[in-house]
Amino acid sequence: MTSPTFPAPAKEASILIGELRYAVRQIWKVPGFSLIVVLTLGIGIGANLAIFQLLHAVLFGRLPVAAPEQIYSLHAVKSPFDAQWFFSYSAYQRLNNEAAGTAPVLAHSGISEGLLKAPGYSGQHIRFQLVSANFFDVLGLSPQLGRFFYGADEKVGEEQVAVLRSGYWKQSFARDTNVVGKHVIVNGVPVTIVGVAPEKFFGVTAGSAPDVWLPLTAQTTGKFRTWFDSTGPGTGADIGGSYMSQANVYWLWLLARLPDAAKGSAVASRWTRILQPDLASLAAISKDARERTQVLDSRVQLISAAGGEGTLRENYSPALLILMAMAGVVFLVGCVNIANLQLARLLSRQHELSVRSSLGASRWQLLRHLLIEGLLLAVAGAVLAVVIGRAASVILLHWASGSGPTIAVNLESGWAFFAFGGMMLMLALISFSVLPALR
Repeated sequence: MTSPTFPAPAKEASILIGELRYAVRQIWKVPGFSLIVVLTLGIGIGANLAIFQLLHAVLFGRLPVAAPEQIYSLHAVKSPFDAQWFFSYSAYQRLNNEAAGTAPVLAHSGISEGLLKAPGYSGQHIRFQLVSANFFDVLGLSPQLGRFFYGADEKVGEEQVAVLRSGYWKQSFARDTNVVGKHVIVNGVPVTIVGVAPEKFFGVTAGSAPDVWLPLTAQTTGKFRTWFDSTGPGTGADIGGSYMSQANVYWLWLLARLPDAAKGSAVASRWTRILQPDLASLAAISKDARERTQVLDSRVQLISAAGGEGTLRENYSPALLILMAMAGVVFLVGCVNIANLQLARLLSRQHELSVRSSLGASRWQLLRHLLIEGLLLAVAGAVLAVVIGRAASVILLHWASGSGPTIAVNLESGWAFFAFGGMMLMLALISFSVLPALR
């Protein structure tokens, strides 16, 4: 009994090239059908890729910092009127001093709007944020240009300095590498630019990106107003003065880096003890006994901020999931339609396939030829889908942002983008090529 023989690699390659040429000729003979398949796949998969890219950025995006899983947001008690997880500057100092070696704490204000004037450039409206001197260091970032803040930059009376967001530097300063050391005027205050942040770093608040970061001490100039809360009238809070010197003015969100998550509860307990004077001050302004008890019983909680702070996920996830489902249904309908078109085309090619079979072509050879045709169409559709997906995600992002600043998210989903696209492409290939061919 003789063993089966297989074509040599060179012969097999020659056969494959011949089938590819034949498949291209067959596709070229029916330009209308081919165009419909490519457009249906491109638009169907591209729309899903665009929404998936946004959904991935919103649900699974991570801060582009060193070990983002070690970053936690500090929650203790909400501010009395605005119900924000605010802390006073004095509370921040005490918390950071307590665990600086094991769990360093950084502080940042809300994002506000201002005006920046630079020599040789027209005045521009900007978004600024005040941050602690250790802000970038705790996050484990390295400057793209220049330096970040030093401890001396947080001393009252020092010359004001600023760090620019990379995107703002590119757009407003045309990538000028000599921007470091440049003197500008921000809100009427002389400021020296000392550095540019890394390219992919937008800040720690998901969806929001300041153009300029300044030290917390900039608030003492009276020119950089930010979102704040206080214990209210009659409690000694001077909202027109410096927030930094008032323990009953709350204006800072706090983040901590906790390298050892197992020590989180112990660190949080120490921080809770440190905050007792602040809790007592907040409890004293309440007229409700139950509310006073709740404030005094508050404990510091560590909430993961690996993906950033804010309510971006809560605000946009439901709508994106609905859009994802709708786009998925449209894609499936498209696959059914082109599968029916492919089935009709195969019925019209019955004579051709019968002739090839009578000339010695096996069922597998006929099936392989049809699969090669489908694969070529699918590849063309995939290329179009990637182009549409990339462009549509940017358009959707601008549309969702409305008239305000563009929502700041990193749309580079990497391997997940292509894995999802590949999965959809395989599903489409099976539906419009494999199943009709098997019938």
